[in-house]
Amino acid sequence: MKKSTRNTAIEALRFFFMVQICLLHYNSCGNFMKAGYLGVEFYFLLSGIFIYKNATKSNSTCGIVEYTYNKISKFYTQYILSLLVIYLVVMPKVIMSIHENGLVHEILRFISQCLILQETGIYPKTYNSPTWFFSVLIWGGALVYGLTKYWPKVSIRVIFPLIAIMFLSYSFNYGKISNLEQWGMNVFIPMTLARGICEIAIGTVIGYLIFNYLDIIKRYRSYLNVATLISTILYLFIVFDRAQDAQYVFILFPIIITSAFVEGSWLNSLFRNDIWNKLGSLSFSMFLIHISLVWSLTKPILYDNFPHSLLFLIYIITLIPFAMLLSRTATYVNKHLPKLISKSDDPLSADQNRGG
Repeated sequence: MKKSTRNTAIEALRFFFMVQICLLHYNSCGNFMKAGYLGVEFYFLLSGIFIYKNATKSNSTCGIVEYTYNKISKFYTQYILSLLVIYLVVMPKVIMSIHENGLVHEILRFISQCLILQETGIYPKTYNSPTWFFSVLIWGGALVYGLTKYWPKVSIRVIFPLIAIMFLSYSFNYGKISNLEQWGMNVFIPMTLARGICEIAIGTVIGYLIFNYLDIIKRYRSYLNVATLISTILYLFIVFDRAQDAQYVFILFPIIITSAFVEGSWLNSLFRNDIWNKLGSLSFSMFLIHISLVWSLTKPILYDNFPHSLLFLIYIITLIPFAMLLSRTATYVNKHLPKLISKSDDPLSADQNRGG
């Protein structure tokens, strides 16, 4: 069996931060996790890091459209399946919306979700509300990828650092608690989209530093180990008690992520096992399915009969199995659906089946 070339430490971080996001969205967790949403910041930064790596490959011929298509196609079947699941789970709400807003409105909202346009400030909220994050990763990431690929020097040296300065200045100086978690519009700019684009751009600069200066960074591995430990502790304090200091993750996350790339760092060494590749690969499936589980387990009829702690335990236990089910169902559909379509499109297939 061919050994995976994926970075197991990065995969472990992907898994842990996705668990954090999934816990945040369960009602009972909101009281003790003050800034659990910061897992989103990790993913935006990590996306920028890999955008830099892919966009600057010397042999890469992948343009913006092809890159975006490839990114969507990896997860689109899972995305559509999870969309169908959430509509089944919240069908009473769907019916109520049809009565209030009309069938055409609900159809158009469904189409906007199929096109991954929801929750970016352009289209209204949806039932699987966390998927705004996927929309921003796709379309915001496409913009950052294009700038990085076609204007790498000016983007990395001028545009993205300028974006970082303006975004961080805004984040540190305006708003109070959780001011990174902005919704709605600022003049004509969707705040979710602006947040994603800025953070992906910052991640691209981090990627530039990691992939071009990794050998130099390795020389200071012992200092990096200490900085990573301190950053991890401080991050936990922010998540559980210091939401007003959320902006400091833009100092802490680059240290933690860089440590995962450095061979021999304690973080890189701790998560060596291939199990993290498997768990990391389930991260997106967990993200897509977890709100359906939340909706299912927090219906009033269940609240009346079961203690909240038991429902939360069921949520934790079933999250990974349902994510695996979603992933494997998507794999099955991807494997067999093209065959069914090709048979239905073949004008000779029916005659052949009849012996004609």
